[in-house]
Amino acid sequence: DVIYNTVGFLEKNRGSFRDDLITLLKDSKSDFMYDLFEGVKLSTERGGRGKPKAATVASSFKESLSSLMTTLSSSNPFFIRCVKPNARKQANDFQNQLMINQLRYSGMMQTVVIRRSGYPVRRLYSDFCSRYQPLLASIYTKNAKDKVSLYLTKNASEKEWQAGKTKVFMKETLENTLEQQRVRILGSAAIMIQKHWRGAIARMRYRKRLQDIIKVQSVVRAHLYRKFYLQTKSAALVVQKYVRGHIARQVVAEMWAEKCARLEAELEAQRQALEERRAEMERLRKEAQEQEAEQLRKELEEEERARKKEEEEKKRVSLFFSLSNRISRISIS
Repeated sequence: DVIYNTVGFLEKNRGSFRDDLITLLKDSKSDFMYDLFEGVKLSTERGGRGKPKAATVASSFKESLSSLMTTLSSSNPFFIRCVKPNARKQANDFQNQLMINQLRYSGMMQTVVIRRSGYPVRRLYSDFCSRYQPLLASIYTKNAKDKVSLYLTKNASEKEWQAGKTKVFMKETLENTLEQQRVRILGSAAIMIQKHWRGAIARMRYRKRLQDIIKVQSVVRAHLYRKFYLQTKSAALVVQKYVRGHIARQVVAEMWAEKCARLEAELEAQRQALEERRAEMERLRKEAQEQEAEQLRKELEEEERARKKEEEEKKRVSLFFSLSNRISRISIS
């Protein structure tokens, strides 16, 4: 229960601030205090021809209310009804029966029935053309009202819509049908855009991958050709090596054959010379042997003569000694 106390109510409304306090609070460095007293006027600012009036709570409320009414009269207000989801004031707790009862007691259900029985959807012709432009693409009329009327005459019954001066009035079923058609056409257009965009992306990716594949192929082929070239070069070097070796061996064999023939000729010449020398030596040896034999014979003869001569000398000496002994004996005797 809420209890109101009216004692001193009017006195509170007559309460006012002094101008120096208002000036002090307006000059405050606190943003909160400055915002509270930003719109409060001083008594000198509020006074007319007579005595200046002090700023009271009632006057501030009156000015605020007057400002609110001025704002409401200059705008197009919309009223919003708030519905309590539950009685416990808890978040994310919705009680369907409580909400239905509030809508029924506030008259919203009857309002919905009345609105649905009439033409609840009201759109300006320009807004209708702007929103349902995909549906109006086949109508070539510059006037928005004529364009909307032609389209609805062809695609809807007269009970579902009415043409006004600046707006078109439609039932909810017709709006739902138009929205479904719009969603279907926009979906098809979006799919078409996605198809072309994805095709462009796919082609771009294909070209990029094709370029990458070509680069990879060029690198791989260059590697294979380089490898094949190196293998061919190595094989050619091996073949050249074997051919040159075979040619060198042939040349060496020929040179060796020539050398062997020359050596054989030299050996044959040396053998012949050796045989000739041997024959010469044999001849010389024979001659030497003959000369030696002759010389030896001569030496033997010389020795024989010397021996004989020596024997004769010995005989002579012995004869001399024997004669001398005899002579000595004779002389002694």
